[in-house]
Amino acid sequence: FSLALFSKDQAEGKVFFYVFEQGKHLPSLILKVRPDKDGINCFEKQYHNLLYIHNNPDLSYFAQYVPRPVLCCKSFQQFVYAETFIGGSQLKNVIVPTRRIDYLKKSSEWLMDFHKKTCCSIEYSDKDLKEKVFLPDSHFSKINEYGLNVDKIQHYIMDCLGERSRSPFPFIFYHGDFTAYNILAHNGKIAVLDWEYSNVKGVPLLDLLNLLTYYCYGKFKGSFYDSFTWALIDENTFSVLSRFLITGYTDAIGIDRCLIDAFVMRFLIELVFLKDSARQEKQDILKLINLFLDKKIKLNYT
Repeated sequence: FSLALFSKDQAEGKVFFYVFEQGKHLPSLILKVRPDKDGINCFEKQYHNLLYIHNNPDLSYFAQYVPRPVLCCKSFQQFVYAETFIGGSQLKNVIVPTRRIDYLKKSSEWLMDFHKKTCCSIEYSDKDLKEKVFLPDSHFSKINEYGLNVDKIQHYIMDCLGERSRSPFPFIFYHGDFTAYNILAHNGKIAVLDWEYSNVKGVPLLDLLNLLTYYCYGKFKGSFYDSFTWALIDENTFSVLSRFLITGYTDAIGIDRCLIDAFVMRFLIELVFLKDSARQEKQDILKLINLFLDKKIKLNYT
């Protein structure tokens, strides 16, 4: 096939090239290029995990909703990744509110079905579950660095674990950046992009929390605190929907509802590590963690 046109865009250190076939109005491929040393790790993970979805007969239903990986290599000191193009509008750009909510529900249902299909349950003691899932050793130095109270966090998590049913813990195929930016909407269907942070043995519920807590991020002009509390703390129409989606997800995957608090704590702790120290978003996340630990706020899902 011949290349007729390139266009490019910048996003988080990546350059995107949209590759068109001669005479076609839509691209056939997207090339992603990164110069940084982490680029090849992200691209290789995305390449192999998407290939796993497309080559696994049990996941054929889900393969139609994700790009097919084509190439992953290093060229001229740049890390290059290519995948098939999927058209649509980002969920965040769907203007009609009722239609946007419909796509949000479709996205949540797709995620729940995907995680049910890829679920692998393992038996853990409370201690192992805390150390391997909710508070890994690798988190401790970072927690201290940000002035968080490790003992409080450990007690918070163990209180949640103490109420569980002792059923095996379900690991799932984790997307890692499941937000309205990476979900495309078109003709009543969705597609899921950007699998760079995916993990075939990931922690459940985090993807859904990511989608819901960032869903109203633009509405609140980039305030994560307001977006998070609107979705999970306050009493409003959207928080009712969030509660319905979260409890529906946990029941379908086989997660004790008493663990939702622990998952939210894990979500916030991991999220704070990813944010630039100078950004208000990091301060919002730290504030939320401390409010939960001091029991000054609680989730609105019961």
